Order: sequence, then structure tokens, then C-alpha cells
Amino acid sequence: MIGDIGFRALAALCRRPARKNGAACFAVSQIRRPTADYRLTVASLVVAIGMASGMAVMIHSFDRTMRRWIETTLTADLFVSCVGAAGVSSRNRIREATWRLLAEDTAVDTLSVVQVHPIRYAGRPTTLVGEDGGRHERAPGYMWVQPPDGEAILAPPVAADSAIPAFVSESFCVRYRVARGDAVEIPTPAGTKTLAVTGVFADYGNERGAVVVSRELLSEWYDDNSAVKIAVYLKSGEDPEAVRQRWLGRFNGITVRSHARLRDEILTIFRQTFSITYVLEGIGVIVALTGLVMALVELQLGRRAQLSTLRELGMSRREIASAAGFEGLAIALVGLTLGMIVSLAIGHVLIYVINKQSFGWTLLYHVPWRDLAVFAAVLVSAAGAASYLVGLWSASLRSEQEE
Repeated sequence: MIGDIGFRALAALCRRPARKNGAACFAVSQIRRPTADYRLTVASLVVAIGMASGMAVMIHSFDRTMRRWIETTLTADLFVSCVGAAGVSSRNRIREATWRLLAEDTAVDTLSVVQVHPIRYAGRPTTLVGEDGGRHERAPGYMWVQPPDGEAILAPPVAADSAIPAFVSESFCVRYRVARGDAVEIPTPAGTKTLAVTGVFADYGNERGAVVVSRELLSEWYDDNSAVKIAVYLKSGEDPEAVRQRWLGRFNGITVRSHARLRDEILTIFRQTFSITYVLEGIGVIVALTGLVMALVELQLGRRAQLSTLRELGMSRREIASAAGFEGLAIALVGLTLGMIVSLAIGHVLIYVINKQSFGWTLLYHVPWRDLAVFAAVLVSAAGAASYLVGLWSASLRSEQEE
């Protein structure tokens, strides 16, 4: 029904300009009365375009979100970790003596030590993180989902019976149905600790969820002051690459990444993860164009008598091919318009429903208008060219009477 309205609207728009062109006039007369083949072809185009463009919306939204997250959270000049520490479950740690030597380096302005311990909450694995309670000027920020009411500081409570402030990741909230203002009980070697959730932040590196408390408290609970990773802020004028090379030559068993290198590694992993989706998009478009060509071939076969009449009236092979090209363009335009509308809805579902249920992450919704415009131009051009070639072929068909 919607497709029929689109064909009639397109025919009404093209009726006056097509009067001076016989091929265009014939094409308009056909699209005014869309057949079942038209509807089936448009439906296939809508599905292919909707899925391909919807995936593009999700991928670009993820890319925009990742870049925003990197800019917000990865603000240090250098990032130090142990060799082989691929995740929070790794037992590799940087000894306190080592990271204190790094802090004493003359090139270092300040550093932020992060401790991580895997724990189980409500019978499932999650992560307990300790970060420095004080927030200096260059400290990494958070992409807040539910920001704290006051200043975002993880300081130990003054009174022994006061609630211990904690930030939790959005994925933790989704998995365990926790919100800002709730209390959570976390198991530690020093006993169960009751934490007050004062803020919820977005974390795109850990779908198991994370609870962040003051590193000072976490060191006491675990009687351990080693670090899993360290964010290093250098003094003004210091060369991060020179400091990196010096530390790698001096300290064994550590990995030092610059801000640019870590950002590139994260984005590379992201692109590799979604590389298969680009192939799927291409396959979807090829299938849609193949369906369009087959539908046009079937249409032309059923019009052999009409084509013979048009040839008798003096229409050339090129004009017949142009008429088929106009029809193909009309089908592609209607399918493209409806497919783009569907893609926005699919992108919304992928981002706010499927992605949220699967990973517990909220992405920044972003429509890549330029990429979609290029995609539409390529699709319409390919459809027009393929339809014209089908028209050239059909111009040589003979009716049953001529045979």
C-alpha cells in the first residue's frame, strides 16, 4: 500500500516533464499502475536497504561513541600495564615499588594508579576497581549516564559508619538492576562492604560491569598496593615517546603505550570487530539489485506484444532501453525511500534495545548522512544502469505473433 502511494506520487511528479519524451512517458504510464512484481521488488529492496543502512547507523553510532569515550576517559600521556595483562582476570600486577619509581621520574607531573580485582556479585562475575579518590585537573573523566549530585570524588568516608561512595558502570546496572542511590553489598577479604551508588558511568570495555571505589580503601581491604594499570601525566614540554622508550629500557615486564597508540589500538579492534558487517551490507545490496534485474526481465518478457507495438510506432532500441531504465529508477527510488525510513527504525532498535540487552551499553545515536547519501547514489546509479541494459536486451524480443 505505501509502495503504491510512492509510485503514484512519483508518477504525478514526473508526468509533466515526461510529456516531451516518449520513453519517459511510457515509463510513467507503467509506474502509475504498479503490479505485483513491482511490489515484490520494492519489498526486497526495502529489506536489503533497511538492514544495510540500519547496520551502518549502529556502526557509526558505535564509532562516534567510542571516540567520545576515548576523549573523555583516556586523557593521560602514557598508559602503563604488565606484559600479558589482557584483562581484569589476569594475575599480572605492577609492584608498588615499580610504580613509585615511575612517579619519581623527573618527567612525570602526576600519575593515577588503578587497581582491579575480579569478584562475584549475585552469583555472577564482575569487577571491583580502585581509583585515586582525589581528582586532579588532568584526571580522566567519566561519560555519565546518571551523574553524581555533587562533585565526582571517590573519597573514603569521614565517619566509620558513613556510607562508602561508589560509582558503577551502566552494564553493572543493567545486569543487576541497580540505579543511583541504591546500596550494594560487595564481598572483599576484609568482609562484606556496603557501598552507596552515587553515580553511573558508561564503560565500553567491560560488559560484565564494574564497581569503582577509592583505591585507598581497596588497598586496605585486599592488603595489596600493586597496580593493574597506571595513567601517567607528563610535565609540559616532555616528549611521551622519549619517556616511553626510556622506561621500556629500564623496567622489565611492563608495556607502555602513548595516548595516540592506545587510541589507535582501540579503534582498530573496533573496526576489525565490525568488518564483517560491511561485507554483509554489500551482499544485501547485490541481492537487492539482482532481484530488481530479475523483476525487470520478467516484466519485459510479459510485455513482448507491447514492445512490438512500440517498435512499429517508431520507438528505437535506445528509447525502449531508456523506458526500462526509468522504470528501474522509479522502483529503486521508492524502495530506497522506504528502506531509509526503515533503516532509521532498525538503527534505533539495534542501539536502544538489542545492544542494551546484550551488553548493557547506551550508544550515542548518530546517522551518517553523508555515507547514506553516497550509498543511495551508488544504488540508484547501479539500478539505472542495470535497468537500461535489461531494456536493451528486451528491445530485441519478439512477440508470439512475430515468432
